[in-house]
Amino acid sequence: MKTEEQYDLLFDGVNALLDVSEKNEENLQKLLVDITKTSALLEHTSTQIHKKLKKEVSDATNQITEDIVNGVTQELQEANKEAKEAASKYKKAVRTSIFNLRSA
Repeated sequence: MKTEEQYDLLFDGVNALLDVSEKNEENLQKLLVDITKTSALLEHTSTQIHKKLKKEVSDATNQITEDIVNGVTQELQEANKEAKEAASKYKKAVRTSIFNLRSA
């Protein structure tokens, strides 16, 4: 094989490698664009999840607090009612005692 034919084969091989390299570079560029888009979508999704989670935790905390306050309020109302009933019985007992003392 002549030197000129060898150079032609070498030149053809280099050109083929350059074509493949350019195609790989194009594919890599497309892949980088896809990765960037996916990253932006994941960041947006993460932000939305964080906001929703924060709201859910806040809502749950508010509901628990409301339930506790309602329970304590109900217990205080019942205790107040019992205290009024006890005071009324005590007043009657005092009146009865005073009446019995006056009658005696």
